[in-house]
Amino acid sequence: MGSASPNLTLAPGLPITQHAETIADHLKSSGVVIVCGETGSGKSTQLPKLCWALGLESGGLVGHTQPRRIAARSVATRVAEEVGVELGREVGWSVRFTDRTRAETKLRVMTDGILLAEAQRDRHFSRYDTIIVDEAHERSLNIDFLLGLLRRAREKRPELRVIVTSATIDPQRMAQHFDGAPVVNVEGRTYPVEVRWRPRSEQDASLELESSVASAFDEIRREMPAGDVLTFLSGEREIRELTSYMRGHLQRHRLVDRWEILPLYGRLSVEDQAKVFASGTRRRIVLATNVAETSVTVPGVRAVIDLGHARISRFHTKTRVLRLPIEPISQASANQRSGRCGRVGPGLCLRLYDEQEFSHRRAFTEPEIRRTNLASVLLRMRAMRLGSVKDFPFLDTPKLSAVREAELSLREIGALRQDGKLTALGRRLSRLPVDPRLGRLILEGIQRDALREMLTLAAVLSLPDPRERSVEKRDEADAARRKWRRASSDFLSLLALYEDWKQVKEEGTRGDVRRFCKEHHLHPLRMQEWTDLRRQLEQMATQALKATPNIVPATSESIHRCLLTAFLGNIGRLDKRGEYRGIRDAKFAIFPDSGLFKKDPKWIVAAEIVETSRRWGRLCAKVQPSWIEEAAADRVVRSWDHPEWDAERGEMLARERGEFLGLELYGRRRVALAPRDPRLARELFIQHALVEEGLPGREDFLVANRELVLRLREMEARRRQRDLLAGDARRHAFYDRQLPDHVVGTRSFRKWFRKAHKRNPELLRMTEADALRDEDAGERLRRIAAEETAFPSAFLTGAGPAKVRYAFQPGEEVDGVRLQLAPEQVAVLDEDRPGWLVPGRLAERIEALCRTLPRDVRRGLMPLADQAQKIAAELPFGRGNLLVALTEACRERGVPVQVNQFQPDQVPDDLKMLLEVVDDRGEVIARSRDLADLRRRLGARIAEASVALADAFEGQVGLQHWTVGPVGEVLRTVRRGVLVEAWSALVPESNGTTVAYQLVFSKDAADAATRASCARFLAADLAEDLDRQLPLLPGSEVLDQLDVPTKQMVREAIVAFAGLEEVATPQSAEALQSRFDPAWRGLWKAAEEVLSSLQHHRSLAAQVAARLVDFDRPVWDEVRDDLRRQYLRALPRLGWSPVALHRSSTRLRGLLIRMDRLKSPQGIARDVAVQKEINAHRRTVDILRDKASEPWSAAWRAVEHLHDLVEDLAAARCMVGERSAPEVHPDHLTEAIRQAEHSSGT
Repeated sequence: MGSASPNLTLAPGLPITQHAETIADHLKSSGVVIVCGETGSGKSTQLPKLCWALGLESGGLVGHTQPRRIAARSVATRVAEEVGVELGREVGWSVRFTDRTRAETKLRVMTDGILLAEAQRDRHFSRYDTIIVDEAHERSLNIDFLLGLLRRAREKRPELRVIVTSATIDPQRMAQHFDGAPVVNVEGRTYPVEVRWRPRSEQDASLELESSVASAFDEIRREMPAGDVLTFLSGEREIRELTSYMRGHLQRHRLVDRWEILPLYGRLSVEDQAKVFASGTRRRIVLATNVAETSVTVPGVRAVIDLGHARISRFHTKTRVLRLPIEPISQASANQRSGRCGRVGPGLCLRLYDEQEFSHRRAFTEPEIRRTNLASVLLRMRAMRLGSVKDFPFLDTPKLSAVREAELSLREIGALRQDGKLTALGRRLSRLPVDPRLGRLILEGIQRDALREMLTLAAVLSLPDPRERSVEKRDEADAARRKWRRASSDFLSLLALYEDWKQVKEEGTRGDVRRFCKEHHLHPLRMQEWTDLRRQLEQMATQALKATPNIVPATSESIHRCLLTAFLGNIGRLDKRGEYRGIRDAKFAIFPDSGLFKKDPKWIVAAEIVETSRRWGRLCAKVQPSWIEEAAADRVVRSWDHPEWDAERGEMLARERGEFLGLELYGRRRVALAPRDPRLARELFIQHALVEEGLPGREDFLVANRELVLRLREMEARRRQRDLLAGDARRHAFYDRQLPDHVVGTRSFRKWFRKAHKRNPELLRMTEADALRDEDAGERLRRIAAEETAFPSAFLTGAGPAKVRYAFQPGEEVDGVRLQLAPEQVAVLDEDRPGWLVPGRLAERIEALCRTLPRDVRRGLMPLADQAQKIAAELPFGRGNLLVALTEACRERGVPVQVNQFQPDQVPDDLKMLLEVVDDRGEVIARSRDLADLRRRLGARIAEASVALADAFEGQVGLQHWTVGPVGEVLRTVRRGVLVEAWSALVPESNGTTVAYQLVFSKDAADAATRASCARFLAADLAEDLDRQLPLLPGSEVLDQLDVPTKQMVREAIVAFAGLEEVATPQSAEALQSRFDPAWRGLWKAAEEVLSSLQHHRSLAAQVAARLVDFDRPVWDEVRDDLRRQYLRALPRLGWSPVALHRSSTRLRGLLIRMDRLKSPQGIARDVAVQKEINAHRRTVDILRDKASEPWSAAWRAVEHLHDLVEDLAAARCMVGERSAPEVHPDHLTEAIRQAEHSSGT
């Protein structure tokens, strides 16, 4: 059933009615009218009826825009009542997600955003006859964009009528925008307002504020007996501070019972806001922000106190921070404020600033398009193909920096291509009636199966925060909402809150809902708005986007990855405690309301960054840098440096640094160089992998090329001249000519080389011509090769050849000539040999040695270089000590030189032989230019390794029978590069009866110890036989002359001679058992021979002892003690076998001969000269014996062997001319000394 006929008569009592005819005439003639109507003029309700009446003939639709949804509903309701039609039919209204219009609708009241969304489909507004843009003075982004679209539309549709209305407007500017449109000024129904100026002191404005407001209040209450006072302040903090001050002021003046103080600001709870609009018994002082300037009307106000400042939102394009600085208000805002006290009667406005300063302020507030983010406008313009921003007829042209920033913001969310055109995602975003970032949130939620959560967050982020947090009840509110707080994400807190709210909403009563909001300090209207908006967004997603919300809750990672796509510009990295560094070097902190406050996660993302007293990140969440990198994708600016070869991966790597809008996401990340710079990767691959031989594995061509290069390099080092080997550049060019361009790493190289090598086996092998510097280098190489004797490649030592290496690396440790020795060669190396260096450098060494002589001595050898060459040619290389030979050569030239005048330590290192000890693999164990130092260091390492090996071996002591396993097993260990070997063995213990199972660090010593132990075991097993047979043998009485330990050693010698002679040493109990029968059978014969030798030995010993009595007289003082020492040393120490006894007997005979010769003329003199040499060797033996105290060790055996040689030498010196004299070769004695010194670590 249709509505009644509309009553389009204008209300006669309203000021706008008086100008209706003028407005109608202007619409008919010019099509555009600018109406400046003051508050109460009736423009919002009467102009729609006027336009409806004018359009009856055409039948077109009248569109009426309002900046707010509540205003659109209330205006539509009011007009429908006045016209007398049903709301939603002829008069309808439309806001976001809600449309209450029909086909027969003639007047459509809507938000400006709804008309803009419609313009995307119909930019010429074809179905409208007239469009009224109300409240244009607010100059919001939507209003300015809409005014530009209307101007464009009139160019195509001149018949389209436009009315722009406002209470305060710049009429001339607006008229110029519409090509000189007429302006109609309509007075309002207001009372006169008196304005007084009360400027505050500028010296200390912060302290003056409270007293200035109090003084203004006192002035008002004295002159105005009725009405409330509205005070405009810049922010919540000022309101809190002034509230406290004014309460004290009222108490001091005893006004508490007549006045009350009420705050009013956007974040105030519903309950506290309601107090402002409710009537009471007391007069009120309302302390408000600029929310009371236009958005709400406070009833009963008769006076206004205006401090002249407000927080103005400004979007900083460089840092992307929404700043809220406190700025002086414009003249139009000041007039709007003063008008608030002239609605119920004559009013009074006290302006607490200077009138002259006021005259210099802006006439109107700077429009939003000049101070906000233009991303949403730019998205719509691109979707509508309206061209560039600079060509669009905006009332005020946006700043170029803001346009560029908007383009960047759209690119960040993937809506805009580099050429400025929309992407497919951007076109989808343009169809969503939400902010582009929130739209991106929804679209990403679809992709990541998190649509349900993203709809919830997009809805709440489109609205003011529903969580109330008044100053008085802050702690109470925090405690009530603590169960929803999440330490890692405020977004998760909101989702948890919504789930609980949703359950109460669906399952509880209205009372439950009210209690829920009250207990948790939630704004009920905003919570309901949140619910409604989420439902509307879900309908849009399912219908327009064909998406289905997820049933399974999304993971925290999915949620935050979605958030990053929308708020990528709001990321932050912890810079220092409590402070984050954002994009473009912006710094901010986490807002105290956040659950992350004081938690300081490394990386966060914020829903917005706002600047008040400082920059705050609001609604924050902890994120991972890898998520940020993925979200930023190709917008991450990557740079790299420090290319380096990675042998393990076989490719060139670089240190990459990733930045997003100046914020470093990561630094020094190791990445492959080839994808980033293949040409450079190829060049460096050739250098590091081929020229410097860093290619993993062993390629035959590299081995061959390396040997060629090393050979040539050593040839250069011999002459110490860099004139043979080509530089790296030539070798690089050799490989560069043969490698294809796609070879940039080991993998691509091997793939190519496998195929190419089959066709050409000599591929990449260098010839001498490729490796030499030039053609002349070949001739020089042949001359150097011919000098092999001057620069030998090996030296002979007593333990085999030792390699000689040459290096020309001045300043390095290895510079000069190096002799590489195995550990066993160190002990046998001739001490004098390193001093000669090599023949090819002997002349240089001689010259260097001569330069260390005193100047007056050195003068006789001038010119040194020539003399050194001559001396080097004359000396027999390698014979004796170089310093001694050089001294003689100098003396032959008439230069009186002493050996100690040479200073070998002052000779340059490259003219000293570098001695290197190397292991089987060629690894250097130790190196030194001092042989004694090298031997000392090597001995310490061997001792360390020996102790470790012995500690790990489980030995036994006190064995009387063979109860352990086999012996002779070799054990090895390597400590600090030294290989140590040990053999398990049976070792006789010093008590003379038992045996130990332990390690011996010499194979020969281990064998000898085990043989002696076997003799001890056999002697114990044959003890009864020995006890029965020995007394029956001739000469057995000699045993009675021996002490018990010596008698036991003789018994063991008999058994060893009987059962172990000329057989391998038993290595197991079974092998020893097999020798029992042969020992028993040969026991009589062996005893006879041992006793015979022992009897002969004891006879000689008795003769020597008797003869020694003759030397007790003082004339023999010089030789007496020496004779006694020789006698004691001639006796057997350990071995009592026939061979050992015979050797000892020979020494006793030599001593008898010495005694005889001492009594001849000059006998003492000759004896002293001979014994000087012998005693020197004996002192060496004694020193070494002190160091080799461990029985049966390699050192102990070496010292005992040296002892035998020295005593044999002593006998030989006494028995000169005797056929039975022992023979001791000097080389054998020297070798024995070296072996003993080496074994004992000397």
